[in-house]
Amino acid sequence: MHGLRAVHRPKALTLIITYKFARAIGSFLAALVGAVLVLAGLSSPLETWAQELHDNAVSEVALDVTSFVLTAVEPRHLWEVIGALGLDALVLTLEGWALLRGWRWGVWLVVVASGLLVPWEIYALVGHPSVFRAAVLVINALIVGWLLTHAIRKGRPPIILMEERIS
Repeated sequence: MHGLRAVHRPKALTLIITYKFARAIGSFLAALVGAVLVLAGLSSPLETWAQELHDNAVSEVALDVTSFVLTAVEPRHLWEVIGALGLDALVLTLEGWALLRGWRWGVWLVVVASGLLVPWEIYALVGHPSVFRAAVLVINALIVGWLLTHAIRKGRPPIILMEERIS
């Protein structure tokens, strides 16, 4: 029988793990709600709502956003959005689980997955500035920076699929 032992991890790592799992739950729930709406035939009210938003938009940014929403709520695109949300939930769960288990490659998975998004987040922020986009960029940059610093300080090169606990 295996005994339980206390796991000591830096508080920043605990916050990152919590953030990854919380985002995974959010993405999963959004995908589930979207699938239920489409399967229940309720995508039509979504299109009507999006059209009303678009018709009442008062700025160029609002027009751009509502145009995107109008395209996204078309039934053929909704399944793509639902699939992307499901994939996002899966990747975030894998990232959180790998960090929670302390697998060394988990740090590098998060660094690569989060780091690859930073250029697109900067582009989106420059094109359409918002507090939400700025917050996402800052959070992802902090996560990548902290994990890189932590891994380098521990002298751990990015060796993929090597199970070694993060200390």
